Order: sequence, then structure tokens, then C-alpha cells
Amino acid sequence: MAGECIAVVGRSGAGKSTFLTILGLLDQPDAGTVSFLGEDVSGIPPAALARRRRGRIGYLFQDAGLIARMRVLDTVCLPMRYAGRAADDRKAAAYKALDAVELSEKANRRVEELSGGERQRVGLARALALGPQLLVCDEPSAALDEQTTGVIGRLLSDHANRGGCVILATHDPLLMPIADRMIRFTNGAAIEEAKP
Repeated sequence: MAGECIAVVGRSGAGKSTFLTILGLLDQPDAGTVSFLGEDVSGIPPAALARRRRGRIGYLFQDAGLIARMRVLDTVCLPMRYAGRAADDRKAAAYKALDAVELSEKANRRVEELSGGERQRVGLARALALGPQLLVCDEPSAALDEQTTGVIGRLLSDHANRGGCVILATHDPLLMPIADRMIRFTNGAAIEEAKP
């Protein structure tokens, strides 16, 4: 829902990442339906899913999902380019997002030169720069220290407060307080629970 942050929790292998890829329109379920912005998108071809995702869904992969040889700035701009945003707008949004994750000074470095935690923050900057309606994050603090996790938590919370929907898989006790509600995966089922 718009303006909400939802934590997805459960043991390793419980289906959290698969659930997130389906919500992020990167994959289709084996059964059932998926509705996105009021449209049933179940069973539509991957290219059609990509068009619906474009500019509307930001995705932070567990491993950041970045292109190693690409410059950081170009990496953050890439999804906005596919969304059809003007070059000047892309660059301004990318610098703003990199500044928010405290990495603007590394804009011209190659992704392969960054640490794992820095790559995770660049991945988040790439997702945030879109200003997506839905922000999907798979273990966003996995490679981060406590202080940086706090920064990331504030950014995710701010995105929800501005009307976006944030869905994150996490086990991090520092991120749980930002969640408005929680979905727990257990024994192959998703169970909604009260706010953590």
C-alpha cells in the first residue's frame, strides 16, 4: 500500500526472495494471480512486465545486482534512462540519491572498485533515484555496518512517508522498527503479523 513499509521475514529458504521477485514483476508465480496498479499481470510476457516495471518499481537485490565495469553514476542513471527520463534529470537525481547514501564522492569510480557495503548502497541509490511507487529491497543491510544501516533505514522510511510503498526482506533488528506491518513466511505460507 502507498505510504507503507512492510517487512518480510522468515528462515532462509522460506520463499522471501521469490516472493519479492514476484512482487517486483521480475518473475511470475506458478499459480494464482498478481495484480499491479489494479491490473492483472499474471501470465503476461517478460517484455510486457518490464514495461510495467519501468520507472514504477525500484529493486535492490541481495547482492546489489550491479554491472562491475560500469561507473557508479552511470549505474544509478541506467534505470532512469530506460524509463525515458531526460539526461540532465537523470544526472541530478543520481547525484541526489548518491548523496543520500553518502557516496557522491565515488560517482566516477567503477563499481568493481567498491566494497560490498558500498555496492549495496549504490544499489539502493539506483532504486531510490527512480522515485518508484514500489521499492523492493532484499536484505538491504546485509553488508552494512550499524551506522550505515541506520542511514538506510531512514531513507526507506522517508520513501514510504513520501507516499511510496517499501517492501523489504530483512532479519536486521535495526530495520524492523521502520516497518508498519510484517509478513512472516513459515512452513510454505505467508502470514501477516502485527507491527514488529
